[in-house]
Amino acid sequence: MGIFDKVYRYITRGRSPATEGRRGLPEMIRQQEIKHGSGRAAARAWGIPESTWRSWRNGRPAKAKHSTVIDALKAEHVKTERRARLSPGREKKLRAGTAAPGPLHAQFGDVTGTLIISSDERTRSIDLSQWITPESEQAIVDAYLSGRDGAVEQAIKDAMDDYVPGVWSDLEVEFDGQHHHID
Repeated sequence: MGIFDKVYRYITRGRSPATEGRRGLPEMIRQQEIKHGSGRAAARAWGIPESTWRSWRNGRPAKAKHSTVIDALKAEHVKTERRARLSPGREKKLRAGTAAPGPLHAQFGDVTGTLIISSDERTRSIDLSQWITPESEQAIVDAYLSGRDGAVEQAIKDAMDDYVPGVWSDLEVEFDGQHHHID
């Protein structure tokens, strides 16, 4: 289990990211129809002919030429699903630093990595729980909600950069008592 999985489980109180995005294309289509008010409006919003949209809703697989739209639909679906998995009360507590079993920053421990500043390259180790800023905690929650691949890991790297600006690489991050590697 990587750092993303651990952060995901912390934010969602134990839900697994493996269960995310399991719905098929027809369910994603229906979700968009609800959002846009009708199948016609959704098809128009996504730039797809209504007949193609209806065929997807009825379970017909999408053709390769529509892969960009399908990828965008999946990304939208993941964002919607993540938002649904984070209750407003839980999000408020995460952002206020009062979430159980403790604030997000307290879940972090030692971080060891290679830091390059100018031509100076050395291994550094810090206790990130002592240095992570409230803004960085917000950025990690926002990264989770964005649904973008690698966003949580990048937000953690950015938190490191807030501590000591430079180029961090080969990071070993302790989160919830376990060590995880971030490239």
